[in-house]
Amino acid sequence: MCIITGDSIDNGLVNEMTLLIDILTQQHCSPSKRLTSYFGVQSDERGDAFYWHPSSFDDLTKTLLGYPSVDGMMDAISMTYKNEPLKVPWLLSNGNHESLIQGLGFHSDEVVEFAIGSLKPVGFTDTLDLVTTSELFRAAPEKVFSQLKARPIKSELASAKLSALDFIAAVKNAPGQPIMHGFTNHGPHDERVYFSYIDAEKRCLYIFLDTAVRSSGAHDGIDLEQFNWLKTTLDLELRESGSVVEMVIIASHHGLDEITDESMGYVSSDVILTLIHSHHEIKLWLCGHTHKNEVRAYPNAQHPGLGFFQIATASLMDWPCTTRTIEVFEHSDGSSEIELTVHRVSRAKPDGSLDVKV
Repeated sequence: MCIITGDSIDNGLVNEMTLLIDILTQQHCSPSKRLTSYFGVQSDERGDAFYWHPSSFDDLTKTLLGYPSVDGMMDAISMTYKNEPLKVPWLLSNGNHESLIQGLGFHSDEVVEFAIGSLKPVGFTDTLDLVTTSELFRAAPEKVFSQLKARPIKSELASAKLSALDFIAAVKNAPGQPIMHGFTNHGPHDERVYFSYIDAEKRCLYIFLDTAVRSSGAHDGIDLEQFNWLKTTLDLELRESGSVVEMVIIASHHGLDEITDESMGYVSSDVILTLIHSHHEIKLWLCGHTHKNEVRAYPNAQHPGLGFFQIATASLMDWPCTTRTIEVFEHSDGSSEIELTVHRVSRAKPDGSLDVKV
C-alpha cells in the first residue's frame, strides 16, 4: 500500500488537485492544461537567491544545501510527458496545504480572485513590515497581496478553491485500487476528510485522520466530532471484523506530537493517546508535516511491552527527495518486527538522471 500523508499540493486549489490525480493515475501528464505561465521565486527573471533555481543561477540552496542544477527544467515542467502512474493500491490524506493558501493563509473567495487576476505581487512596500504581514497573511491573505508591489501579468486560468467535497470527489473518482481509495462509505454531501479502510488480505485496518485546521495557520487538531468517529470506528471495526484485523495503522498529515489545538471543540493529544493505547492492535502512526525522518516510540505505561511507533518521513519536495518503505514481519511467538528503509535521491548525474541511495 502506498501511503501519502498530505501537502501534496500548495494552495488548496482545484487545478492543483487535478494535476496531482493526473500524476498518480495517468500515463501522460500535461501540466500546462492545469497550470499556466510561471513567474515566481524560482524564475531567473525574479532573481531571488534565497530559493532554488533549477537553472545555473547561483543561489543559496546550491551553495549551502547541495541542490543540483537541472538546465531546462522550468521549460520542461509545462510539457506533456510520459508518466509512470502508481501500480500499487494507494490511500491519500490531506494536509494544511490542501486547505490553506501556502498552508498558512485563510482560503477565502477574495484571495482566489486575486490569485487569478492580472497583478503579480513581487515585494514589500513601505507600508508593510514582515511581522505585520505574517500575521495578516494568516487571517486575510488578499489584504496582504493588495498592498504589495506588483507587476502586470496575463490573467491565469480560473481555478476555484478546493473544498472538502472537492478533495473527496477527486480521490473517490480517481482510477486505481482500492476502489474509491478509502472513501467508500461517504455520501455525495459528506464533508469528512477522514475514513477507514480494511485490507482483508493483509489483515490490516487503516485509519486516516484529518488534522488540518482550516481557520488559518499550520497548526493542527482533532475536533470532538472526529474523535468520537475514531472511537466508534475502532470499537466497531475491531469487534465486527473478528480475527480479520490483526494490526491497525493510523495515518495523518500531522503526528500526535504536533496536535496543539486544544481550543473549544478540540481534543487534547493526551486524550487521543489514551484512546490509542486502549487498542493494542494499533502499531503505527504514519505522518509527515515536519519534513523530518523521525521515529518516536509511545510505550503503553499500563501494559509494558505494548505501544506504538510514530513514523514521520521527510518531503518529496525537499532535497534530497525522500520516500520510505515500511515492512512488517509477524513472528510465531505473536510479536511483530518493523523494518524501515529510507530511499533518497542524493545527487543529479551529468546526464540529468538521478542517483537513488538507500
